Amino acid sequence: MAALLKMFFVHIVFAAESAVLLAMAFDRYVDTCHPLHYTYILNATVIGKIGLACVVRGLLFVFPFVILIECLPFCGHHIIPHTYCEHMGIAKLACAGIKPNTIYGLTVALSVTGMDVILITTSYGLILRAVLCLPSKDAQFQAFSTCGVHICVLHQGATMTACNATQGHPSFFILQGIPGMEDKHRWISIPFSSMYFITILGNCTLLFTISTERCLHKPMFLLLCMLALTDLGMTTTTIPKVLCIFWFGQSEISYEGCLVQLFFIHSISALQSAILMTMAFDRYVAICEPLRYATILSNSRIGLIGLVSLVRAILFILPMPILLQQMPFHAKHVIPSTYCEHMAVVKIVCVDTTVNRTYGLVVALLVTGLDISAIASSYVLIIRAIMGLSSKEAHHKAVNTCTTHICVMLISYTPSLFSFLTHRFGQGIPPHVHTILGSLYFLVPPMLNPIIYGVKTKEFRDKLTKYGC
Repeated sequence: MAALLKMFFVHIVFAAESAVLLAMAFDRYVDTCHPLHYTYILNATVIGKIGLACVVRGLLFVFPFVILIECLPFCGHHIIPHTYCEHMGIAKLACAGIKPNTIYGLTVALSVTGMDVILITTSYGLILRAVLCLPSKDAQFQAFSTCGVHICVLHQGATMTACNATQGHPSFFILQGIPGMEDKHRWISIPFSSMYFITILGNCTLLFTISTERCLHKPMFLLLCMLALTDLGMTTTTIPKVLCIFWFGQSEISYEGCLVQLFFIHSISALQSAILMTMAFDRYVAICEPLRYATILSNSRIGLIGLVSLVRAILFILPMPILLQQMPFHAKHVIPSTYCEHMAVVKIVCVDTTVNRTYGLVVALLVTGLDISAIASSYVLIIRAIMGLSSKEAHHKAVNTCTTHICVMLISYTPSLFSFLTHRFGQGIPPHVHTILGSLYFLVPPMLNPIIYGVKTKEFRDKLTKYGC
């Protein structure tokens, strides 16, 4: 009973505090944007009513937590790996399904904190617009100064909420390698190191050939250069550490190093997905709009698309390490893999990770999901255009220009989707199978991409044989 009571007060106080911070943002908005109406809009009576509404809202949203926990059966150990009683911390001890608890907890987080953050952001957006319209620098400084304290409190509140400021992050993680096959690491390193060497050699050769041959400075080959750079970035981010684990048993990775690796893995993957989508669009324009190809896809436009793709990747992926930055982790800091991946790190956090899991799923749907949809749409239009061609030779030529890209897409997306799905739904897949296939994702596509383009693209193959001879 004491645990439920403590849980109730922890959440209700947090909900009330969030509402108070929202009211404070509204206070700053009225003071800055409507100073003459301040005493009329926000008097003592109104503030009292707002405070009462904050408490009532907290009660209505948080009380169902207690009812949901009361309905759960508990068995086994009753140890909460934390310093306080929190809804999901207690729910995880239940020996029955906790899906209603998880869904309701997420709903409350979005309805309470989410709405409050949106309204606070809106208030400061209106404040900023009003401040920038002030003619006097002194007036602008005074207006910013009145909001500075509240912004500091908001930032501190957000940080405290994320990790309760009770546990620091570990100084390092341990990458287990391939679980259950630690004695075979030396043998496994042979194909890994061989593929890594071929990957570096193949992609560097591709970059060198395209950069030195001016006749290859075309949109399709510029996109191929971008793909080669992402392949080199992906393998270099992960494989050297994997080989250190296999050869020297250096399984430790610093906390900061793990988050940096996580960021680069996912941001490069998102960038690569955008490049594959652009390559599909390139094939669509080349086949369906050949007369306008040079106008639609110039070299400068390809550079702009690459820059936008990079910014998109950074904006979507940067919140992942930020969300993990202040979270407390289990005492056993072992990641059963050869690299730091978002969901692998999330699984060793000892508090509720619904926000992390939901954000990871949203990013996957918005980035990979939309890119695959756009690629599929491009190829539907391409197929329709090919079907309209009368000449068999034209059919063959059009299909041949797309075959290379389709092969690259299949070897790039298949292992990526496998890794994503098994982390969330593949509890029955042996850990060593998951780890090996996940590691091969960083080797097989980057190794095969330059080989496929070298074999299938005649223009590139002709230039490459010139250096061979």
